[in-house]
Amino acid sequence: MADLGKPLVAYDSMSMAEADPSFWDGMSATYGYQYRPIMGALYGSTFEEDENFDIFQHLSLGDLENRNRVSFLTQARSKDHLNYLRNHADKMQNNRDVMSRTGWGSIITAGILDPVNLLSLPFKGVTMTARAISGAKSGFVIGAGVEAIRAPFDPDSSLMETGVNIAGSTALVGVLGGLTGVRGSFRHAKRFGDDQQAVAKAIDETRTTPFNYKDNRFVNSPLFQAVTTPFKRVMQSSAPQSVKKLMLQIGGDGGLTQAFNIAGQGISSVFQRSVTYFGDYIAHSNKMTNIYHDFLKGADERIPWGSKDFKEFADRLGRERILREADASRPRLSVHEERFIDEMDLFYTRYGVQMIDNGMLATRESIGETITLLKSTIDDLSKKLKTETKVKAQTQIKKMLGKNKAKLKDAEDLLDTDYNPKYQGVYFPRYFKIDSIANNVDKFKGILRQWYIDNPLGNQTSQSVDEAVNKTVDRILNKATMEDDFMGHGLSKHLRHRELDIPNHLILDFIETNPLDVAMYYIMRTGSKIEFANTFKGKSINDLIDQEQLAMVQSGMDDTAIAKTTSEILHMYDRVVGTAVHRPDALNRRISRALTDWTAYVFLGRAGLSSLPELGMIIMQHASKQGPLGWQNIGGTLASLKDLKALGLSAKEVQLAGEALDMVLGMAHNRMYEDYLRNPFVKGVSKLNEQGKRAFYTMNGLAPITQITKMMTGVLGQHTLVERCIKLVKGTLDQEGIELLSRYGLVMRDAKKIKRLFDDGVIETSESGNLIVSNTEAWGDVNQALVRKFRGALNTMTRNTIINATPADKPTIIDGVVYAKMNPALRALGFKVDKRSSFGDTEMVRIENGLMALPFQFWNYTLGATTKILASSFDAERTGKVAGFTTMMALGYLTLYLKNPGSFNRMDYEDQLARSIDQTGITGIYSDLFYMGLHARHRMGDMDRDDTFIQPKYRVEASPLGAGLESTADFAGATPSYLFDIADTINHFAEGETDEGIRQALRSAPLSSLYGMRTLMGVTLDATGVGRY
Repeated sequence: MADLGKPLVAYDSMSMAEADPSFWDGMSATYGYQYRPIMGALYGSTFEEDENFDIFQHLSLGDLENRNRVSFLTQARSKDHLNYLRNHADKMQNNRDVMSRTGWGSIITAGILDPVNLLSLPFKGVTMTARAISGAKSGFVIGAGVEAIRAPFDPDSSLMETGVNIAGSTALVGVLGGLTGVRGSFRHAKRFGDDQQAVAKAIDETRTTPFNYKDNRFVNSPLFQAVTTPFKRVMQSSAPQSVKKLMLQIGGDGGLTQAFNIAGQGISSVFQRSVTYFGDYIAHSNKMTNIYHDFLKGADERIPWGSKDFKEFADRLGRERILREADASRPRLSVHEERFIDEMDLFYTRYGVQMIDNGMLATRESIGETITLLKSTIDDLSKKLKTETKVKAQTQIKKMLGKNKAKLKDAEDLLDTDYNPKYQGVYFPRYFKIDSIANNVDKFKGILRQWYIDNPLGNQTSQSVDEAVNKTVDRILNKATMEDDFMGHGLSKHLRHRELDIPNHLILDFIETNPLDVAMYYIMRTGSKIEFANTFKGKSINDLIDQEQLAMVQSGMDDTAIAKTTSEILHMYDRVVGTAVHRPDALNRRISRALTDWTAYVFLGRAGLSSLPELGMIIMQHASKQGPLGWQNIGGTLASLKDLKALGLSAKEVQLAGEALDMVLGMAHNRMYEDYLRNPFVKGVSKLNEQGKRAFYTMNGLAPITQITKMMTGVLGQHTLVERCIKLVKGTLDQEGIELLSRYGLVMRDAKKIKRLFDDGVIETSESGNLIVSNTEAWGDVNQALVRKFRGALNTMTRNTIINATPADKPTIIDGVVYAKMNPALRALGFKVDKRSSFGDTEMVRIENGLMALPFQFWNYTLGATTKILASSFDAERTGKVAGFTTMMALGYLTLYLKNPGSFNRMDYEDQLARSIDQTGITGIYSDLFYMGLHARHRMGDMDRDDTFIQPKYRVEASPLGAGLESTADFAGATPSYLFDIADTINHFAEGETDEGIRQALRSAPLSSLYGMRTLMGVTLDATGVGRY
């Protein structure tokens, strides 16, 4: 979790060697005793060796009186190191002194609240005894691990003391584990015999609610429900199971287990499969780049001017491909240029065939199939109407009948028209150059006018042609988004698109022609729609909404509840297909994006370092008993790392799944905040900003570290998925593995196909035999649906490990969107009824403004962590969490230290502990909220450092502009807080406080938080006489 907003400045530690240590002093001393040696070891390693240093010339009489201390101090490598070790030894002795004089209550409480002990508590085991035994095992492992690190750096530690500490950890976690099982023991002792009986019982109990969340104490708690999202609200509502199934089909991400996953049933969602299309783009882009390189190798002086630049080369051949639409006799180009054009044909034809098959694009055959489906639907609805007794349900059925009859007429009219145009054309998505059209509107209108005259539609007149032209141009220039419904001549889906059914070659100067830019935007906009159509077989989102509204009426839900649930489904759909923002070009969106990007340049300079603890998530995901990092398997996994060929193939598989592309596609910032205006056609200042962001997120380490860690977890993930599929078929897979596969949509029929591919040698293994390489490119055309499903599983497993918030994780407001019930005030303000989400007597309003999202602009990671780390850790079947959390805690300490070693060592131990937990993401969004509240109370004067056990992240000082205003700005998000800092800076200058104004201005400068910049600024300030901040 990245620290945002302020420089890291810790409070100095206070001495606790006083007459009567308080309860809090005892806890602090306990944590110091436990963790200071570990932190001391880390900090001590930073001292350099002084070849002229003689330890015995610097030891004091007091040092020599203590044999243990002498042995400890002789590790010193320099005078500064000796002074540090001596200070360290004094503080360790002070901790022991305080602990000896404090009550057992504070020491035991510290042990109970120690996150390492808490995170090792067992959530598996039905009975009190089972949980006690499991807890004792975890306590022993944790205690031994901590002592192995702690004891060597505690000068007064003894072998007996180490044994006592390990025994204490074993006993404490065992007792706590047993206590967690008391309630479960009494409740379940007679109902469950063993794990398999427990699973069978759980399946039986959830048979009527298969799509609810699996029982989970945290998920059922108000804390989880308070961080509300459209997905959560539907999943935890009283809506019919069919509504919850629809939400899972659209936006499920496998982050949490659903009840039906327990039985090995699963759903591969539209979201899971659609994100893999980025892998398709990368494969296509790599092929195009390789062809271009081949072209350069065989080229001579006849290369057209500019073709040595890849973009110019690609754009020229993209235009050539379109021009052949009108003149197939155009001269052939070089072998490699023709290969380039052929690759374009292959790329778009593949998707064109899918879109024809699933009804997204109309052919005479697909229109006929649509007519048959509509007639069947109308017949079914008519039968339901005859038997339905509820008036509201009858009204809903009549509405559905009306819509389907209108669509039937539309389809029949389209079938009756001449659908054999002069130019069949090539399949090429059409995205208009808005600026080119606006600057040459008369020329563009002239082309359209001539086309309508040459290709009349109905009884048109000169007036009707002009009206059609003006309507078309107005629609293009005023579109909220660049839709992908202009596919080229003869490929329109609906009759209403006939007015745009003009060949691409006639408007070549007014459309985007660079094949890679077009392919990127096409993948971003169309992949999810293809998968939606593949899932729902010809039904639109509106069809599904009508269907589920009927189910909700029949279940007894009132109009308001139905309308709100409808808005949740619609927003989830919009997110998945990339249209959550209806007006990305609105001024408020452009302002919001500019402020967000600018603030990111100021605050996220060390975001890469903050992501280091996620390495522990890889262990948490794969350190289960049957996982590749489980203790039984880790040796073989490490041995397989020597096979570079297998690793290379596995890494390629991860990218084919659409992941580990953060540097290639410049998408690392999406881990921190939303980017709704992203498109490859940007020019001018916007393009420079995109290039700047790529450079910034490379310099701050977020892009390279994210790409590396995603690659690591993806390599292990594809091995895990294949291996567990094989075990599922063999009947040797444990319950954790069954739930993992089903969470990601892989079920028995998929597992059987995957095992067959493994048995046939299509799926390969490394030379050591310990790493499976899925090799999906070789699975064949017959298994393409399975390839998409497998890659989707791998993609979302990777996203859930190296946290990337998904549509299911985020509140609606994070998109700058709010749905509200219409009221007189909203009507007076000019808001219009949102017909899509309204139902019955309840009118809904959809309010959209990018500025509303500013308070949540950097919450993507913590929102994802709340579900993927915190909530999932309460699932009994996630057995890798102890190893994972332990690693994350260690890396959290390391990260906190590396960010500012000096400040770290001035922190009290409890603050080091709390801040390290905050770094890991283990506590999700709740630690952020805790510190925001803590800062506000200190700033407002409600607290000072003596009142709180945990201190603020930074020195809190009330601004002359007002503590209340500053606290409000903090809660309003990073951008408002930054704007307040700018105002405060201006105020310093206005009040004549020039030095402080300069210091604060430098703190607020873009790039100021990058590694080394603070030091550079400090040197500059010293040199100018201003002084460091």
